[in-house]
Amino acid sequence: MFQLIDEFRFYSGHIINFYGEDMELIKAFPPINIFYITIKDIQPSQFFVDMDKVKAIESFIKSEEDIIISLAKIKDSFISLDGHTRLYYAVSKGYSKVKGYLTEPGDYVDGFVE
Repeated sequence: MFQLIDEFRFYSGHIINFYGEDMELIKAFPPINIFYITIKDIQPSQFFVDMDKVKAIESFIKSEEDIIISLAKIKDSFISLDGHTRLYYAVSKGYSKVKGYLTEPGDYVDGFVE
């Protein structure tokens, strides 16, 4: 089970508490800093979105508050590592900011910052 939690956190590092079916805490991680960032300050690391995912997130994203993006800071730039569909949706809704948190980048993002 802990391996599954670790895999889940690869894409959702902002989720820090995991509970069993009986609502007993089974694993907890230290809190992370979640902050607001303007969308124009985020450089995507992926340039396509799945329109089926866009339709799916429409059911639970109701405001800027609902969008959290994992980011890497390289030099003075913020690069989105995950959440590109959510970011696309935010732009399509006219949102100006989203929530973000910093995480370690993979080598693949180096080319997005010069």
